[in-house]
Amino acid sequence: MGCSVTVAQKTDLSAKAKKLKQLYLLVTKSTNSEIYEEQFFNEFPNTFKELNELYGYEKDKPAPLYYDGLEHIYELFNNLKSINDTLYYKKIVSIAKGARYDADAVSYFQSGLRDKVLANPKLILFILKNKPEKEVIGFWSFYFDYENSSARKKNYIELIKKIPAQNKNSIRFITAGYEKSTKYWTNSH
Repeated sequence: MGCSVTVAQKTDLSAKAKKLKQLYLLVTKSTNSEIYEEQFFNEFPNTFKELNELYGYEKDKPAPLYYDGLEHIYELFNNLKSINDTLYYKKIVSIAKGARYDADAVSYFQSGLRDKVLANPKLILFILKNKPEKEVIGFWSFYFDYENSSARKKNYIELIKKIPAQNKNSIRFITAGYEKSTKYWTNSH
């Protein structure tokens, strides 16, 4: 019985991968791409697990869309124009939940996430406002989760400058995420 679930999951994953490939082509080849952008956005993973299953590289095996990650994530998803900002930011928060740095697809996603946060820190803080503290710190930990310590520190300083001083809780959570990521990279490498 467990095997059939695995087969079903692989079938669902394969169908989702095929749909994302088709939608990517429709977005990039169509003159009226807004409707396809929305469909691509809706079909795009909602969780880190799903992002990895579709675009990651696990156990020496590329995921179905591993070789499409640059185009799908870095070039398209990170630059969608027709998606409502609140919906977009909610989705990136959802994907970032429980996320850890990895090369390729995850770093493409993370790069776009950092750009969006810096472009509209008020919106990201609003979306994170009612989330559990552990989840918020986890979000910020992923935000800063990359090896280059000087870039991480620079990014932290740049972000903190954009946060109003009276927003002490947000600054505390951002700092906790930054410190958690810094500690991870210091201790593991």
